[in-house]
Amino acid sequence: MQARDSIPESYLALLDALWVRDFSSRPYTQRVAEYCLELANLRTDFDRMDDLLFLFYEWLECEGSDNATAFVRKKFLVVHSEDNIVIRVHAYRERVFQLVNLALELGSSEEKRNLIDDVAQKLQQHGHVLLLACLTTLTQSKTPAIKDALDRRTEFVHRLPKRDWVSLRSGGMLLEWLDLDWDQESFGSKKPHEIQLESDNLRRKFQDIRQFIGSICRELDDFEVGFCRTLYRSYADQKPQ
Repeated sequence: MQARDSIPESYLALLDALWVRDFSSRPYTQRVAEYCLELANLRTDFDRMDDLLFLFYEWLECEGSDNATAFVRKKFLVVHSEDNIVIRVHAYRERVFQLVNLALELGSSEEKRNLIDDVAQKLQQHGHVLLLACLTTLTQSKTPAIKDALDRRTEFVHRLPKRDWVSLRSGGMLLEWLDLDWDQESFGSKKPHEIQLESDNLRRKFQDIRQFIGSICRELDDFEVGFCRTLYRSYADQKPQ
């Protein structure tokens, strides 16, 4: 268990520290615990995504750049990984504000559509200035990779037809572009140099996505430390022991 004077710097340590302060007797205890655990798992998911992306892509690379089915699967893998990242960053932000709302008993409904704005307004009203400033990392003053992910998520959800890598249409687009014969596992009318160019571009995209994951992980790690410390202090200040 956490010592009473220790300040948590992770979601699991935050949960432990809240329990030391007799948080278990407070309302919404179960939901707060669930959000802490979910946030910790979301952060771990990014490491898993990077590992799986690398392993499966390199495994498919062993099939050779002229293997039609391996090429299609690599592109699906890259597209799916990018989509997964942006959706999970958005989910991460939502869970952070849900956690703040319940831990500090701000009274916003978990189903409220503009929960983030409502929680920010109530933090301002209750004088939680430091916590509000910390949360701007996920709102007005987003760090570069987080901002990129949230912007891509907006495009993904609201402007699918204009997106370069559209998961929901990628199957038809690839089959049309490649004229792929699944039975023969071969390309159709595309010339070898065109296939090689696309393969090289896909490799660069794969590397970009891995760098993107790494940047998000670093930014979320920095955020987690400051956020857990600040949320705990805000709770301790209003619930003296």
